[in-house]
Amino acid sequence: MNLSDINGKMSGELNIAAVSSAQYVVPYLLARFRAHYPDVHVRLKVCNRSQALERLSEQQDDLVIMAMVPEDDRLVVMPILDNELIAVVWPEHPLLSMPEPSLADFARHYVLMREPGSGVRNAFEQMAANQQVALSHCIELGTNEAIKGGVMAHLGVAVLPRLAVQLELEQGLLLSWVCLTSLSTVHGARYTPANGFLRRLLNSS
Repeated sequence: MNLSDINGKMSGELNIAAVSSAQYVVPYLLARFRAHYPDVHVRLKVCNRSQALERLSEQQDDLVIMAMVPEDDRLVVMPILDNELIAVVWPEHPLLSMPEPSLADFARHYVLMREPGSGVRNAFEQMAANQQVALSHCIELGTNEAIKGGVMAHLGVAVLPRLAVQLELEQGLLLSWVCLTSLSTVHGARYTPANGFLRRLLNSS
């Protein structure tokens, strides 16, 4: 990172990593920031949670936006919004005729999942483990977009971030139960211009 803030005018370069769930909201946040600070060149890397943790430990980025942040006193964490995970099926799926489908009911169908290391997959697997539900019928797909396409093609059901399916909400693809995580910004504890970026980002309007 090479940011300078002279007389209230910020310029330079800012490197950000964001997990896949965040890619649907980060551009809007950056647009607000850029409206105030057009001279800052922003580089955004989208990756899964495992890769985000690796980049964080190696200090490859000035800022990481992710969910399920590890406990570490060396990190500064600032929650920015809820990352709601929702069950997604295609219209007229048999689960939609059930008054209150459970996670066990959901898991009896083929479940489309992200790759190992994905935060969404980790959260869903943890929820299933907590409820002692076996995930024995799974199909692994590489991206949220591929999973959405798989659901619409009747390949299987899925759990995805609500942020990823905003445009499909009117198509009746959703079940009602949810699992909440929180998207947060994360950076090292020492002061850097990333701290200033955070304040400006969250205060921009």
